[in-house]
Amino acid sequence: MKRFITALTFFLFIFSFRATSFIGEWKTFTSKREVKNVAYANGKIWAATTGGAFSFQLSDSTFKEFTTSEGLRSVVLTAVVATSRGEIFFGSNNGVLHRYSIATKEWRYDYALKEFLEPVKTINRLQIVGDTLLISSEIGLSLFSLTNFRFGDTYRIFGSGFSPKVGKVNAALYANGKIFVATSNGIAVANTSSINLTSPDEWEVFTMSEGLPSNTVLSLAKYGTVVYAVTANGIAMYDGNLWTTIAGTLNSSFLEIRNVNDSLFALTPLALYQISSANILTPVKIFSGTIATTFCNAGNEFFVGTNSRGILLHANDFYYPEGPVTNHFFYVAVDKNSTVWSSTTYDAGSEGIHFYNRKHWKNFNSVYPYPSYRVNIGSNNTIWQSTWGGGIAVLNANGTFDTIFTSDNGLPLTTNHQTSCQPFGGSSFSIPLGAMTVGNDTTWVASRTPLEGKKILTAFCNKKIVRTVPFPIDECHKFTDCTIDMNGVVWFSNTNFIEPTYAKDNDLYFYSTKHSITGGGLYGSPYWGKVTKDGDGLLSSSIYCTVSDNDGNLWVGTDYGINIIYNTLNPKNSIAPYTPLRDTKITAIAVDPLNNKWVATPQGIYHLSSDGLTRLGYYTVENTDGKLVNNDVLSVAVDGNNGIVYFGTTDGLSSFKISAVTPKKKFTEISVAPNPFLLPSNIPVTISGLIANVLIKIISVDGELIKELPSTTSENPGGGIALWDGVDKNGNIVASGIYFIIASDEQGNNSAVGKIAVVRK
Repeated sequence: MKRFITALTFFLFIFSFRATSFIGEWKTFTSKREVKNVAYANGKIWAATTGGAFSFQLSDSTFKEFTTSEGLRSVVLTAVVATSRGEIFFGSNNGVLHRYSIATKEWRYDYALKEFLEPVKTINRLQIVGDTLLISSEIGLSLFSLTNFRFGDTYRIFGSGFSPKVGKVNAALYANGKIFVATSNGIAVANTSSINLTSPDEWEVFTMSEGLPSNTVLSLAKYGTVVYAVTANGIAMYDGNLWTTIAGTLNSSFLEIRNVNDSLFALTPLALYQISSANILTPVKIFSGTIATTFCNAGNEFFVGTNSRGILLHANDFYYPEGPVTNHFFYVAVDKNSTVWSSTTYDAGSEGIHFYNRKHWKNFNSVYPYPSYRVNIGSNNTIWQSTWGGGIAVLNANGTFDTIFTSDNGLPLTTNHQTSCQPFGGSSFSIPLGAMTVGNDTTWVASRTPLEGKKILTAFCNKKIVRTVPFPIDECHKFTDCTIDMNGVVWFSNTNFIEPTYAKDNDLYFYSTKHSITGGGLYGSPYWGKVTKDGDGLLSSSIYCTVSDNDGNLWVGTDYGINIIYNTLNPKNSIAPYTPLRDTKITAIAVDPLNNKWVATPQGIYHLSSDGLTRLGYYTVENTDGKLVNNDVLSVAVDGNNGIVYFGTTDGLSSFKISAVTPKKKFTEISVAPNPFLLPSNIPVTISGLIANVLIKIISVDGELIKELPSTTSENPGGGIALWDGVDKNGNIVASGIYFIIASDEQGNNSAVGKIAVVRK
């Protein structure tokens, strides 16, 4: 051991270790502004949010964040509670119970509720009574032993007769020798001395018929000998016989009630109230510019969770970790500087677009109040933000706003395709599909439903209109997305997950921007054409996405699988189905630097070889332990500079580190990580900074060839990086020492050298 420590110290002195991401590593990016529940423990506030969890240290205002990258099994958390032994329990929307140890930083999980057959398994509240954790969920009320980390009984049916109350438990309370259960269908009450509480007959049920102001009961508390219940329509109190509504609370929606230091406090979305012994409500805090969701306390200090601004402390201070403004990643794009951009939504209330430069997040709301619909990378690395009605905004690569194009200065009016094809939404209402570019000079903007006979394509050079293209005849068409291939042919999708397809556009339309095309001739124009289901072999008339790969092939995603067009200059005679994903809805396709395909479906992500014949991977929420935050991926984008694939969903953004990196045009410097390399290891060495299709040799200091990595193999796929697992050509783990890594092209004219320290443990 002493020899190992000495060697390691020596190598660490020679080589500076740099933290890096490794092949196969997932990361999760979420907004944690929407807080569902809060708890306090030892100077920290713990928040369960729709983007994971965070802790906030009151003494120094520092955050610690938790997503599926840091151990969670779901980013949509719904409940949190702290134990006296330094443990934090989280409940989630998928029924998984999480336990986090503050001391050891270790996670433990229980999946009992997740395994129920009910479609909704959300954990609504966690409460501690002695050594028992009360778990209120859509399944029922469950008792969980903290010491044994094990579920006990689950009470699922309350009350006998023709209409028992089933599940949908929001909270529970032990008081006066009874257990009270708040449900979405009333309150169930039973004696704690009952032998079998799993029997529905042991429970007495109270609803509006018995005096409750609403059947939706959200929280319970005891004050003296009286039990209080907050509901969606007022506060009720129970004296042991009857439920009565507190005067002045009827028709007000309450969220939560707590006994704090022998005083009663109740929360509404707009205020926190104290309830006196005479049942008079006095406002303690009035919330301005936000909506409250939950609260907790430390002594006399209250901490309020909000729906969009994190946690509220003191008078009017809001705290949440840096991150995206929302978890809606509607359409994702990566620019040439590896900055990630994403639109947030298509409907009212859009938060604009996200900006992530791999260090910090920023949000742009440049075309308020129009929702952000698409974001694309245009010529010269400009950012084009399409909006629902407000035209398209151009931002520079640093995120500074440049200009807006609408129907007032060059784009066509948008029609209402569902009715009369007449303009709707005002005299300047314009919906661009998005921007696209081939080369670095011209940016093409397609329009969703232009006015009859008006331009459907507009070409910009240096942000000035240089060309417009009308549809051949006076018809209005609805398209939803577009792609331009390396031949300059524009392809129009007609379907996405928010808009139904209309019969008029049930084909794959295309337009050649450069020259006439074989198979064109639509409406007498040699530049326009369409590929059909019945006549040309298209799998479906509903086109969700199109993408041109590195060989110029067009991959077409439909609701019944993929078609591949091998010659886009003669599309009707060169179309073939991709049979492995036949009958599968394809929502997005992206191409990485090795020409491999990343295919999004409602059932997860498929990673395919360049020709599609080999399935290289399949990723779901389940087999990644939630690191892919949602199986229904809306958009896929590839950062070729760093070998990262981004998956946009309505629950956040997931990223996955891959070996496909855009190769350098010439060698500059070979980077090797980790360095030193501790063996044995499950993580291979990443050799980056390579040119395309290089031969790599691992050489010892005395010149012996340890291993050779030819290109186009799994270890050296021919792109910008290669991998070495630390074994020699005979499959044996190499000895400790210094090794040289020599990379050269096929002719041996271009080469580079790196070195690595290996330490055998």
